[in-house]
Amino acid sequence: MIQFPQQLHAIHKFRRNDEIYAADLETGHTFPINEIIEEILARCLHLSTDQIVEELAARYNRFEILENLSFLSKLADMGLLFSPVPYQEDTASTADRLKIFVTSSFLEQRNTTSFLLNAANYRLLTTLVNHAEVYLGFPEVNENQEEIEKGFDVDGIKPVFFPNRNRTDSVIKFIPEDCDGILSLSPIPLGEQIFFKSLSIPFFIRVCNETLTTDQGINRTLEKYIALRGYDALICDASWTASFFSQLISDTQMNGFHCIPYGVDVSAFRPMNKANAKQQLAQAVGNPKIVDKLLVGVVPGVNVRNATALLRQLSAANPDVHWLVIHPSLEQHFSRSETISSFSIRDFQDMEASPFVFNALDMAVFPAVLGASSPYLLELAACGIPLIVWGYNEPSEVAGACRFFHVEPSPFDSLHPPIASISEAIQELAENPGERKKLGMKAREIAVSYTWDATVRQLLNCISDCQKKRVVNHTPTNPLLFTKHYNRAQGGLKFQALDLLDGSLIYEIEKAIAMTLSDRHTHKEMEALLLHLCQDAERVKRILAGLDET
Repeated sequence: MIQFPQQLHAIHKFRRNDEIYAADLETGHTFPINEIIEEILARCLHLSTDQIVEELAARYNRFEILENLSFLSKLADMGLLFSPVPYQEDTASTADRLKIFVTSSFLEQRNTTSFLLNAANYRLLTTLVNHAEVYLGFPEVNENQEEIEKGFDVDGIKPVFFPNRNRTDSVIKFIPEDCDGILSLSPIPLGEQIFFKSLSIPFFIRVCNETLTTDQGINRTLEKYIALRGYDALICDASWTASFFSQLISDTQMNGFHCIPYGVDVSAFRPMNKANAKQQLAQAVGNPKIVDKLLVGVVPGVNVRNATALLRQLSAANPDVHWLVIHPSLEQHFSRSETISSFSIRDFQDMEASPFVFNALDMAVFPAVLGASSPYLLELAACGIPLIVWGYNEPSEVAGACRFFHVEPSPFDSLHPPIASISEAIQELAENPGERKKLGMKAREIAVSYTWDATVRQLLNCISDCQKKRVVNHTPTNPLLFTKHYNRAQGGLKFQALDLLDGSLIYEIEKAIAMTLSDRHTHKEMEALLLHLCQDAERVKRILAGLDET
């Protein structure tokens, strides 16, 4: 699909017998065009493809817009209408752009996160540079600046290299003084969390739902949320993430908790010929039965053990269905099954094939629970696939455009997928092709509004709002974080303090309180407060003695 902005050839448009024509003066070709193409050509020099779709959708059918974009894409491949010279954006208007510093943690953790998530973060940054001044931190490890630059080449990003030793101090020195916000695209390590205590710049932490399958991931998110100041924000990529954490956080307003989903490329993820897509998938996986059977996609979104159990239960309850598991690490568990195939997105080739694979599906089952990779939801919806969703709450991303089944978001008990309800929905939709088509069209209509430009605009609006609350004269505080600690096995929350400098835990909250008071209060003041809290003179004496030793 053609990607704008692009430079046009010299074009002459004219009307004859109520028809609109475009003459490409550089190639000598003339052909009829419609009003939608005329509108697209009027915008293609300054707007992205997603922006054009969003603007025209207010007056035209989105399917017609995409069809005309496909037509223009074919003309561009033939060398018509558009110049091969890359479009150069006028940078004179960038003076009033927000300045965003992106931390390096997501680059350093690329090997431990899924390819789909890495690709989503890459697309987020490539879109962000069209709207803001973006600085990206790179640690100097073995003098590998050139290697990193080649591995992450995004036009418009300003690389900031800093010594890897004394990491935190080094990074802080290189952050632009007039920076409007610090953005972290992955669970930030302790070395970055110290920014909270050291800088007055608003901090924005991206929390990706697929990283929350473990207690460690949940605790990292709890720590980040509790550390938020009044002008920081924690930004999740799925609406159901907030539903889970609302049970662990006493703040009923969830202040600082925002939901901004990743965008979807609606020009690539679109409805296609299902029969052809099924035939191609059957050949790819070596299973001709896919063509004749009902094909249901499943995004497990939970740990491997629970995912295999979910597939076994669904398969047993629906023996006439063939399943396609969409997950990056479950392929080996179902490779020998006659009724279960798998599809993993592990590289760019898989990602380019995914629209064709998704279009082969008759419907898809998606879990709105921790661990589900949220980009799949909008990609499936954009392909017009009927969705059966189960989870904590109906995702706002596809509200009203799916069959939804509620499960209680118990933070400590195992989830019990509603197998019977899901199976009933599968059978109902299998017997009613018209309803499947209607549900798929609704999903598509909603998904096309989640463009990457819309995602970035939401992010920048959040940063602008936080800037208004910023406390400029910030005084660095003791690098201790008082936090809740999630323990699924024990079925409860503990309270502890975390030393952000070395990562050590301080299990005695009273000792941590004394550490924060020691710089500004006398020994007697601390003793009086600790006696009030502990009601134990011997314990207070031991805590203060420990402070004297350190």
